[in-house]
Amino acid sequence: MGSRWPHRRSVPSPRRRGRVTVELRPYQSEAVTAIVEGLADGGVGQLHAACGSGKSLMGQQSAMRLLPAGGRAAVIVPSLALVAQTIATWRALHPAGTGLDVLAVCSDDTVTDAPAHLPDIPAQVTTDPQIIADWLARPATGGIRLLVGTYHSANRLHKALHQTAATLDLLVLDEAHHLTGRPDFAIRRVTDPAFLPSVRRLYMTATPRVDAAAASRHGFLSMDDTMVFGPVLYTYPFGRGIAEGYLEDYRLYVVGVRESEARALLADKTREYVEGPGAPSLQTLVAQAALVRAAQKFGVRRVVSFHARVAHAAEFSRSLPGLSRRLAPDLPAPLSLVIHGEMSPQLREKVLDDLRVPPAGGWTVVANARLLGEGIDVPALDGALFAHPKSSAVDIVQGVGRTLRPHPDTPGLSTIIVPLIVPEQDGEIGDLDPGDYATLWQVVRALRAHDEPLGLALDEQRSKYSVSNPGLPSKITVELPQGSSQGIIEQVELLLVRQSTSPWWEGLGAATAYRETHGHLDIPSDHVTDDGRRLGTWIQNARSHRNRGWMPADRIAALDRIGMIWDPEWHRFATALGHARTYHETHGHLDVPQAYRTPDGYRLGTRINVLRRDYAKGLLAPDRIAALEQLGMTWNTRAQANEELIAQARAFHAAHGHLRVPTTHVTDDGYPLGNAIKSRRYRYAHGDVHADVVRALDELGMIWDIREARFADGLAACRRYLEQHGDLAVPVNHIDAEGYNLGDFIAYQRALVAGSVRDSAGRPRPLDPERRAALDELGMIWAAATPKRPPTDEELAALRAFPHQRGKPFADALLALVDEAGVEQKKLAKALDMTTSALSLRLKRAREGVHPADPFSQRFEAARTFHEHHGHLRPAETADDSDTRSLARWLSRQRRARQSGQLSDEQIAALNELGINWEPIGSRWQHSFQAASSFQQEHGHLQPPTGTVIDGVDLTVWLSRQRAAHQRGTLLPDRVAALNNLGIDWAPGRGISEARIDQTWRTRLNDARQYYAAHGHLRPPTRTTVNGRRLDAWLSVQRARNRQGRLTPEQTAALDALGFHW
Repeated sequence: MGSRWPHRRSVPSPRRRGRVTVELRPYQSEAVTAIVEGLADGGVGQLHAACGSGKSLMGQQSAMRLLPAGGRAAVIVPSLALVAQTIATWRALHPAGTGLDVLAVCSDDTVTDAPAHLPDIPAQVTTDPQIIADWLARPATGGIRLLVGTYHSANRLHKALHQTAATLDLLVLDEAHHLTGRPDFAIRRVTDPAFLPSVRRLYMTATPRVDAAAASRHGFLSMDDTMVFGPVLYTYPFGRGIAEGYLEDYRLYVVGVRESEARALLADKTREYVEGPGAPSLQTLVAQAALVRAAQKFGVRRVVSFHARVAHAAEFSRSLPGLSRRLAPDLPAPLSLVIHGEMSPQLREKVLDDLRVPPAGGWTVVANARLLGEGIDVPALDGALFAHPKSSAVDIVQGVGRTLRPHPDTPGLSTIIVPLIVPEQDGEIGDLDPGDYATLWQVVRALRAHDEPLGLALDEQRSKYSVSNPGLPSKITVELPQGSSQGIIEQVELLLVRQSTSPWWEGLGAATAYRETHGHLDIPSDHVTDDGRRLGTWIQNARSHRNRGWMPADRIAALDRIGMIWDPEWHRFATALGHARTYHETHGHLDVPQAYRTPDGYRLGTRINVLRRDYAKGLLAPDRIAALEQLGMTWNTRAQANEELIAQARAFHAAHGHLRVPTTHVTDDGYPLGNAIKSRRYRYAHGDVHADVVRALDELGMIWDIREARFADGLAACRRYLEQHGDLAVPVNHIDAEGYNLGDFIAYQRALVAGSVRDSAGRPRPLDPERRAALDELGMIWAAATPKRPPTDEELAALRAFPHQRGKPFADALLALVDEAGVEQKKLAKALDMTTSALSLRLKRAREGVHPADPFSQRFEAARTFHEHHGHLRPAETADDSDTRSLARWLSRQRRARQSGQLSDEQIAALNELGINWEPIGSRWQHSFQAASSFQQEHGHLQPPTGTVIDGVDLTVWLSRQRAAHQRGTLLPDRVAALNNLGIDWAPGRGISEARIDQTWRTRLNDARQYYAAHGHLRPPTRTTVNGRRLDAWLSVQRARNRQGRLTPEQTAALDALGFHW
């Protein structure tokens, strides 16, 4: 602030002037003291005080204590009326025997119905900068020198100050809310300290306007900007004034008049209140009826009605007495007057005098339009009627403020009256919002903005909206005509709460409900409530607004009360640390397995590994490192894992004499040695195994290339067969004495040579020339002697006749078909819904004389193997691999068997451990369509980025196939219609809006941010999905787009911030 206030250091000491005879109320004394202490050495500050609390008095008394002898003060106000009132107030309060030299800097605003004009100002008036400069340069006489001007004339004062190089001792900017938002430049520059140089600045208002978010985003002025407006030195709100008895409390009386009743009154031409062309409007009649009911119910005596136009006010005043006599014959007709700017000051004062002193036993109503606001000394009222909508909340609060001033003749609550037209039918109320109900909404919004208890009560009701119907605060009474349905009453109350509060409080209600259900507020960013509210996004926005200083203190407090997590990263660490302590207490160490979950489902193993990666990258704070090391955290787990692997490998070698460990092998103590060996082979192929580990495993006969080892085994079996039979005419499915399936090996080598084995890209996989040469050296027969055939229907029927397809007779029948009848093993397995490997195992055991009685165990082992390789148990029936298709069909049979009660509890439990989905998925196409529908519902379009995977479906590939089928005319009509309902673009790439592309890109960027937050890097493995979308594929596309120059600088910067490797 110092740089904006260069005059703060050489400030003359303020001194008391004369004898102050004004008796200040306690809060006024507090305010003056706070202002004097805050501005004693110069600077800027604010005074917020409710209407009717004596704001002008507090400002004047502060000036008397701050200004030195001969000090110069300026008060800037928004209107001529306030200029006149300010000068009159200062003169009335100025101590006797001291001088007060006053100059008014303003001009006539040329508005014919303005409440004041230049002749009303009791001082010299000018807008001539030279006259102002001469006045400023005139020698001081020892008294205070006071300049009072309007914001629109401030430029004249600016010129005079700069011409004379003068600096004001105090600048008071009254009704400072006129400076907020986006005011005209001529007014906005008043907030610049260099424009009107002054030692001290005091901004005063009863209606501060605060909008930090709009100020930040759009450059609006907001009174919470302390660099411009300074700190709030003192606040005296409505609520405190009412509580202390200096302001009357109030009630908001919402009076409903049925539309049919109002129209009947309007059509009654026999009455004096309906007269020809000047007859009152429907809105006026409703307002008058509401006022009469308030007078009957509460006995109001001094009422001002507010109207949008002078003509409306005149019409209201003229016809009110007649309508009052019609509706309330026992009530004295009111003295009904009108006041407007074209009246002479004497006539206006006469009207206000009649308002001050109503007729004996009667009541007075003054109708006005745009007059009884800022700068008009209105007597204390006990009622205010808002007959027409008012666009300014400040005007409404100013009007309400007139009713809060106590009057000895009418103590008690003041009454604020808002009329309401009630429809005839329940369903019509929605059509009246906001038009016919605009007045009600505006009044309630204005009141809540300046009456904190009312605002809190309304917000509390809004927060209940998502779980129950809101009620109304006690200050608000809604009185509808007799016979109004409960539906209309509830809708009015609901609309009143919703129209006067922010939807933010509904979000708080949803967050509260989530907290009550789940016990915390660690809400996923994509969480959506049952009623469609994006609660996860709402929580993220709340954190962002608080961090940017946009969130009011009451909302921060409300979230704190329900346990808001402001720093989710710290919360995640604290949660992990708590689970780690529990694990350490139970196990005595922190070597948590990767797949370990706590009893409540927390993935502690995964989280510990993320923390280790953060530590390795230097991203873990020292205090967090210390907390984990106290629990015995091991940071270098690879060395520890290598030691355990070597020890387990040595034990296996000692027991079996080799290190050819099956992939599924687990030691007695639970160590997955098979998977560990497989993992080291993969890392060895990529140069990622330490030399000491390689040497240790080599000593045990480690086979690093398992494919080469398998070929060597096959070649050795060929040599054994050649020595025994003299050739390599090996029967299909031949298994030698050592249990090696030489028939399958020979068949696979022949398939490689024939080009029928293909890789994942669909290209033929050839036989390595060196391997072919080794086989040729043994006399390999590349053409099979007898082609195999598929089983006949009769043969299959005979096999299926065996109970449960097991036992020795069934095995013998299989052997006869394969070894003697020349049936192709692969086709037989498919016909029997078995995997090829399962049938080979059955034949091998049959040849060895082993006949398993439980085929479920065989199939379950295949399911377990699939789960270990893929991480799920959702094999596709349309997969290229026959084993996968067969497994999918077997799982379908298990689902049906479970439904019919044919599966045992042990079998169900075993499949549950593998995560089986017991509900049938349905057709492959329908499953893929459901994935596309989910994407469209979330994103609003059907243009998924490349690599988007949902529920195992690659949407971009699937949609391309549907478009191709549609172009060929082979897509079924019902499928075409279903895709059209989702908005599919049959010719993608044409007409996609930039906004949609940007939205999709931002969605994928959020995926990347989530991954980075969880893993500490942006190098996801192949086929990594986040929120059902392929992250690794999307990142590859970004690299390609960057090379092509198709990424914007903002997109590049966003990825750079995540440490993305281009």
